[in-house]
Amino acid sequence: MAKLSPSGKLWMGQNTLEIPLELFALNRRRLVERLSNRNLGNSIILLQGGSEIQKYDQDNHHLFQQESNFVWCFGVVEADFFGAIEVETGRSTLFMPRFAPDHAIWEGPIWSNEDFRQKYQVDEVMYVDEMLEFLNGKSPQSLLLLSGTNEMSGSPTFEANFSGIENFNINRTDLYPEIIELRTFKTDYELDVMRYVIGISEDAHKAVMTATTPGSYEYQSEAQFLFYIYNNGGSRHAAYTSICGSGPNSAILHYGHAGSPNDRQIEDGDMCCYDMGAQYFGYAADITCSFPTNGVFTDDQKIIYNGYAADITCSFPTNGVFTDDQKIIYNTVLNANRAAQAACRPGVRLTEVYNAPLKRLADRASASPKSTIWHCVRSCKD
Repeated sequence: MAKLSPSGKLWMGQNTLEIPLELFALNRRRLVERLSNRNLGNSIILLQGGSEIQKYDQDNHHLFQQESNFVWCFGVVEADFFGAIEVETGRSTLFMPRFAPDHAIWEGPIWSNEDFRQKYQVDEVMYVDEMLEFLNGKSPQSLLLLSGTNEMSGSPTFEANFSGIENFNINRTDLYPEIIELRTFKTDYELDVMRYVIGISEDAHKAVMTATTPGSYEYQSEAQFLFYIYNNGGSRHAAYTSICGSGPNSAILHYGHAGSPNDRQIEDGDMCCYDMGAQYFGYAADITCSFPTNGVFTDDQKIIYNGYAADITCSFPTNGVFTDDQKIIYNTVLNANRAAQAACRPGVRLTEVYNAPLKRLADRASASPKSTIWHCVRSCKD
């Protein structure tokens, strides 16, 4: 369980980042301020946190990870919580599970309501089995539920549900667009956390590069990364499944999943394209880097690597003359980058910005007789 410092910050001890609880309180205030313009009266925002997922019929569970919107509002990392925010007043209430006494034998000490109130600095903490009575007593105009579809994944949000919810007026319209819009614009507190988790991820990538040698396996690179971010950064969770593609696997966009589990032995001369990031209290990093496993670029690898870096670092040929291959790679990546920049306008959705360079790359790849173009842009998409 994350520690609570005397100054009211979440942290993982030692040299890890201390996150002020004001980060989450500010997020709640921003959300209430946005919703106050929608004539919602005494409506109540109701969010449900995640629950542990059992492994089939076994007596153990997958490692728990909190639902992102819930942790954004409250910072809560424990399972089976609900959270309520009153739109008129901004008052926040957490609802915790009520554990049987023998829970302490298997799971550790049972924290009290006051323990959690102090840990997360909310106005009140009650039990989940008291939530219906609490809501009835408030007689809200409506319950604002998180109902929408993630544009990137196409998956629906996790909507709060409990026995008796059918007796309330449910508003599934107003909450989702506001909370998603607010999460797009980071506060200074959030930026500090993101800088921290990016820094840990950068250092972990460097450690992986140093440890990766011909003859080692992709999964050893993944293990090195996961160990580093947890041991040095307090990040128990990676932001996503590690992609450790070597050789031909570097062209597989989401390599590393169950069907291709980072299990290839790395050969001398391979390029490794590694896409890995840490997560710290719900804030994530996403870093991709490519490097030759033996530490030496071949001539072909130099062309692709420098071509990708061209418009980022303003690289240029030392003799002042591009080869034909260098021109193709340089201009392809440069034009894709310009397409993304041109798409960045007020009111444009992130997905449109994301798709603009991909379309330019796809058009160029289909028109090019050089198959290395498509291999390159797929390997270096991030």
